[in-house]
Amino acid sequence: MNLFLLNAIHQVERLTDDEKHLITSNVQTKKYKKGEYLLHSGKVANHVYFIVSGIIRFFFFDINGKEITTVFFKENDFVTSLISFKEFSPSSGTLQTETDCELIVIERKAWDLLQAQAPNWKKAVKKITDDFLMNKVRFQQFLIHHEAKDTYLFLLKKEPNIVQRVPIGHLASYLGITIYSLSRIRKQIVNADFLP
Repeated sequence: MNLFLLNAIHQVERLTDDEKHLITSNVQTKKYKKGEYLLHSGKVANHVYFIVSGIIRFFFFDINGKEITTVFFKENDFVTSLISFKEFSPSSGTLQTETDCELIVIERKAWDLLQAQAPNWKKAVKKITDDFLMNKVRFQQFLIHHEAKDTYLFLLKKEPNIVQRVPIGHLASYLGITIYSLSRIRKQIVNADFLP
């Protein structure tokens, strides 16, 4: 399964044979069941995950104790609580598997080793992370400036695998609307035969 990780990196930066060996000898593959927690709020993130298969969500609780989903991660994404991992600080949110997942697990020590000794890995990870963050910002801007129906259609077009595989409550939270509103939007779209 490490080939999935190598291929993802190799598409961004060409890896040397030494870098490939260093990567494969410092990561491990694990399977997780739906609903398992990878990181709890208030704990320091000490792992980075690469998704071979499955979906993970990042969520936090607002002042009223309500879950707010802020990010979904899917196949070929790196996953961690970024600020917590970089600053050794307690995570503001929780990472939980939305589906059964197969993940490549990179412990902090291994991550630091790869960052220090595999320059093409380091460049690739930066590009992948930058692209992910830019896409997240673009979606948040779209969310702010468009109606909920348009946002849902945008997400359905961009990330159909996420829309179809996550619970409606988590999806509604991500879109900043109620389950009732999302159900109504879905019904309107189906009745209008407007699904892409």
